[in-house]
Amino acid sequence: MCTKLLLLYVVTCNAFYLVAAIAGGHNSTITRHQGAAYLQRNNRLICGAAIISSNWLLTSAKCVGVGTHGLTVHAGSGFSSNGTSFQVEKVIVHPDYKQNSHDADLALLYVNENVTDTNFTRAFLLPCGNVQEIPEGAYCHLIGWGRLANGSYPEQLQMAYTTALARETCRSMYSEELVTMKMFCVASSLNNLEQNGMAACQGDFGGPVQCFASGLIGLNGIASWGMGCKETNNRPTVITQVYNYLEWITGVTGIVPP
Repeated sequence: MCTKLLLLYVVTCNAFYLVAAIAGGHNSTITRHQGAAYLQRNNRLICGAAIISSNWLLTSAKCVGVGTHGLTVHAGSGFSSNGTSFQVEKVIVHPDYKQNSHDADLALLYVNENVTDTNFTRAFLLPCGNVQEIPEGAYCHLIGWGRLANGSYPEQLQMAYTTALARETCRSMYSEELVTMKMFCVASSLNNLEQNGMAACQGDFGGPVQCFASGLIGLNGIASWGMGCKETNNRPTVITQVYNYLEWITGVTGIVPP
């Protein structure tokens, strides 16, 4: 029942997002991606984030390494110059995070104001059900305000359509040690990864990823790392799979998955 109801929610409410402007992506709107947010430190865009409740957001651990000083969340607008700003009061990095391996690349952000108290913000549903692996060929959406392929930052929210790769395919382009069992990879083309692709760039990491296939529910991943920013060198983007860390997320936040 959970799977069917939540899939209907995803289809009808377009509850898929990833914060960062993607190389090779195109303009989108916040009305389609109300769970998208981005982080600034001292007024400089650094990463994306996913709204998961009225007071909690999920992002990449590598985005918040120096604590809460100057760290703000921006949500509720598809334009980087608008929206509402929220001061981050608390940062909780996953205890197993290892920067040199990218494992457990997650951090929870707490704000003491209601992030969802606008017409253009809505929390992601956490994944539920028994499906843990993102199947090869699943369609995934990358969304955000990160750096474009030409090196500039966009004013408007961007979206790219990507496809999940087999883990072995991704490992062949990076390494078996780097791409662990708690990650999955996406790219814009299975047959043409090196040309005219779409990939996460600087500012994209930490943003949400949602994939569409039978049994996949809620927020599937957080963009973690990759080497594919320029359209002429589009390696896959590597995603931290949220399902594997549900116990930690719910234990810290008190959020109950659907």
